[in-house]
Amino acid sequence: RSWDEPFVNKWIEALLEKGYKNFEVGNPGALNVLDKFTPRDEIDLAGDFTMYTMNSLAGEVWKKEGIEKLALSIEDDMHNLGDHMKNRRDSSIKYQAIVYKDTPLFIAEACSLTALHDGCPGSNTCGYRTLEIESESGERFHVAHENCKSIVYGEQAFSLAGSISALMDSGVNEFRIDFLTRPYSDERIGEILTAVHTDRKIAGTHCANFKGFLK
Repeated sequence: RSWDEPFVNKWIEALLEKGYKNFEVGNPGALNVLDKFTPRDEIDLAGDFTMYTMNSLAGEVWKKEGIEKLALSIEDDMHNLGDHMKNRRDSSIKYQAIVYKDTPLFIAEACSLTALHDGCPGSNTCGYRTLEIESESGERFHVAHENCKSIVYGEQAFSLAGSISALMDSGVNEFRIDFLTRPYSDERIGEILTAVHTDRKIAGTHCANFKGFLK
């Protein structure tokens, strides 16, 4: 949003001044923001899963935009992903599979805490605490608050632990784990890392459209 741009600009300037060269973009507009500060061929660019890459042609389009590494979509399935890897024409594009993540169901610019406080209490007293909500059908969701934004994510995290060997067989050899938004204890992080390294399914998670490939 326009009111976020001054902060983003400051972060980019500070990182470049300190010599950072690796940036990840989550939408095409972010490329235009970076262009104001540095030529694309002078930095290493990666694309998040929100830069949808469901086939090799999409990967080639992003490569032309200067993106060298792409996170595969978490909305994909194993059959399509396998075809994508087999049929890609540009082997220089690096692909990365996300194997654990609290997927945001949606992000709202409005803060849901204002309804509880009869208005915004101010950032100094807000605390940005997380709310738990339940739908009429009994599904539970969490609402995290970051800088006045509301981020809704499900009770269960997305995980492909248990299908990593199948992903490797398809041609993916780089994997990513995200510990974002939800609070994690050191013990829980250790359990997740162990499960990923041993390729075992993590209890209390879901695999979206990758069903049928988990051990």
